[in-house]
Amino acid sequence: ENQLASETTAAGTKTYTYDTFGNVATETREDGKTASYTYNEQNKLTSATGYNGATVTYSYDGNGNMVTSTKPDGTAITYTYDDKHRMVSQTDGRGVTTTYSYDGPNMTGYVDGNGAAWGFTYDAMNRAVTMTDPLGNVTSNSYDANGNLTSKTAADGGVTAYTLDGVGNITASTDALGNTTTYTYDKMYNMTSGTDPKGNQIS
Repeated sequence: ENQLASETTAAGTKTYTYDTFGNVATETREDGKTASYTYNEQNKLTSATGYNGATVTYSYDGNGNMVTSTKPDGTAITYTYDDKHRMVSQTDGRGVTTTYSYDGPNMTGYVDGNGAAWGFTYDAMNRAVTMTDPLGNVTSNSYDANGNLTSKTAADGGVTAYTLDGVGNITASTDALGNTTTYTYDKMYNMTSGTDPKGNQIS
């Protein structure tokens, strides 16, 4: 119920159909071409056929974790998980594997198929504090007592600082060169406008 059946714009009308569980089954765009989708008993997407007729398929393990995604050319990407359902490896169609490591809910690092490693650290509130790239360059984040991001420090030491309003919206960001971009919000806290360092309006 209350599902979008169609939407009309200057380009024409786009229509949607749904399966009995409310999942989008088809999308027919303004030029008449249709994309279609199928799902399993857990309402997980099992196939997606694009407007060009090419289909990508997906399979899952008993816990609902995606274990393969297969491209239209038959190339498959495979995924493995630990006992906490965290993805620990991803192997692409060439057999190149990226591995992931964790500490509790946080990903602490990953190593790509070339052996390049990234590392991440977190504070007691599970906020990202540092990121170390394969060359050993470290970027870091700082937060206020409410958990809002207040600054980012790049590997070269340059700091971008953020000014916040009373509810945590970023009202200004100032880069390492002193260039400031400002932002305004409506009563629902949606950003309504921004002004770049040159005085140009941004959206």
